[in-house]
Amino acid sequence: MESKEKCETVGKRIEFIDIARGIAMMSIILGHLDRPEINRIVYTYDLPIFFLISGYFFDTKSTLKPFIEKKAKALLIPYFACCAIITILSVPKALFLKESTGAAISHWIRAALYGAGDNWERPFHIEAIGALWFLWALFWALLVLKLLLNAKTLIRISVVLIYFAFGILTWQKGWLPLSIQTGGPAILYVYIGYLLRQFMSDENGFCKKYSELLAIVGIGLIASWINMITHFTGFWLVHCQIDNGIEDIIGSLGGCLALIVLSKMIERNLPFIRNFLAFFGRYSIILLCVHITELNINPWPKLMEYMPLSDEIYLIILIVLKITIDCAITFVLTKISFVRKVSGLSSEAARA
Repeated sequence: MESKEKCETVGKRIEFIDIARGIAMMSIILGHLDRPEINRIVYTYDLPIFFLISGYFFDTKSTLKPFIEKKAKALLIPYFACCAIITILSVPKALFLKESTGAAISHWIRAALYGAGDNWERPFHIEAIGALWFLWALFWALLVLKLLLNAKTLIRISVVLIYFAFGILTWQKGWLPLSIQTGGPAILYVYIGYLLRQFMSDENGFCKKYSELLAIVGIGLIASWINMITHFTGFWLVHCQIDNGIEDIIGSLGGCLALIVLSKMIERNLPFIRNFLAFFGRYSIILLCVHITELNINPWPKLMEYMPLSDEIYLIILIVLKITIDCAITFVLTKISFVRKVSGLSSEAARA
């Protein structure tokens, strides 16, 4: 097989990419269990891999207006649709918990309009919308990269680094609306993914010629990831918080590489798991929206607090319930053509 065929597979859905997305989505669900022993692993790759994949499949051909329209349809329409559903469903939850329905509606409207991933007190009290911040961060990152596409290389790199630094240096000063700051870390990963695509598509067979060197680099990245997990202090992209700087960036890239390697192994050897993960990876935006709705609306975690269960049994039940409920609802929604359309999905190559 020619090196270009090995390095570049773009033109149909790439199954191991969908598998990687599926694993990342399951990791996001696990990450919201608020377990430090889980978070120190999944937080290192679950969102970076989505940003990297988006950069790898970055649309270089569309002009600016169609590009914005396409990304708004794929990212922002699901955002506002999910926010609306959460707001509506907050009413029966408030009634069940005997809370104020007006306060619940007001809470979620404010959260949706501000688009922050977590609660903030700077510059004033800000309600969190949760992991949907990812959609805004990715939108800003893709938009900025599109604007930079025709700029000189030095200018493009400089702006990417400046935007990244802006997010990292300002998050403790005050939080801006619509997750503008989180677009900084996002664009770094998107840009790395974009550069990786150029590198992997090299006409001169660079991948094949230097395959051993690339393997050594890959092993080094994965070793950095293991070190990052072992000495984890804080890697919260929702806050633009990267405690160990470049060391954590390199480690997270190693985590993404490990995820890709695992995905390729699953693709080749585990057909049942492959099909399950690839399906939910393909519909990852729908699954994200379902999960965030379930996370914020369902009352059963509060009910489980009153059950006499050990911590280990409680965790296992919680994981099984969450994954089962989220995946079941997502599966049903994917059968509705309107939902697929609103989610910006198509049968084309795996793209953000």
